[in-house]
Amino acid sequence: MGIFALSYLTGCSSLPKKYSYEVRKDVVFDKQRSELMINVYRPDNGKGPHPVVLVIHGGGWRSRSGDMSAICKDLAAQGFVALNITYRLAPRNPYPAAVDDVRLAVNYVRAHPAEFNADPEKLYLWGYSAGAHLALMVGLPAGSGVKGIVAGAAPTDLSQYPNSPLIKKFLGKNRDQDPKLWREASPITYAVKESPPVFMYHGKDDWLVGIDQMRLMRKILEDKKVPVETMEVGFFGHITTYYFSQAAVDAGIKFLQKQN
Repeated sequence: MGIFALSYLTGCSSLPKKYSYEVRKDVVFDKQRSELMINVYRPDNGKGPHPVVLVIHGGGWRSRSGDMSAICKDLAAQGFVALNITYRLAPRNPYPAAVDDVRLAVNYVRAHPAEFNADPEKLYLWGYSAGAHLALMVGLPAGSGVKGIVAGAAPTDLSQYPNSPLIKKFLGKNRDQDPKLWREASPITYAVKESPPVFMYHGKDDWLVGIDQMRLMRKILEDKKVPVETMEVGFFGHITTYYFSQAAVDAGIKFLQKQN
């Protein structure tokens, strides 16, 4: 088995490690809600400021399944400050609470760059599943200030899943009750020509969030003349792409490096 195949299956990055890093946990970014915290993965080479990536976990907007720590370590080893953030969860906190929290974290980093040794002019978003949805929701609109987005297995048009119990709990209403809300909460609504470059990856055998969601988002971005790259991960589903597709993670990091 070649090195590429081995790294693909085991989750060992094929990128040469540039930096060691330090980890600082539980930095509160909203004094009104102490549960909103950031785990900081920061290169410890003494230089900076570094480009910064806000990393957003999945879990169907209702849990933190897949905490994104492995991706944060890979980013920090490549010279990025990786900020692993939390957000309020549904159904106790329905939309737009999670979107507001991610936007709040972005604004906090911009207001306190020295706290993270971060360059606020080189700020990126990376999410998986529900976290990818939130990354696109916050990063795509004009004026977001986000310089690039990496989105894995993102639900981009929620209206395509009218019977999804996860989406119903996230939005607090059925699609038939409020179809406008379902469109409002879909990333495809916010693609504009000013949107930042986007890299998306998706398992071809993802039955939870179909790969057509990525293909739809790609077409809309292309129509808006937004730079977009995609990677279709063969024979992987929703969970296996998250845990085992190191090749996609490495491609996402390379995408961010090109934006610097």
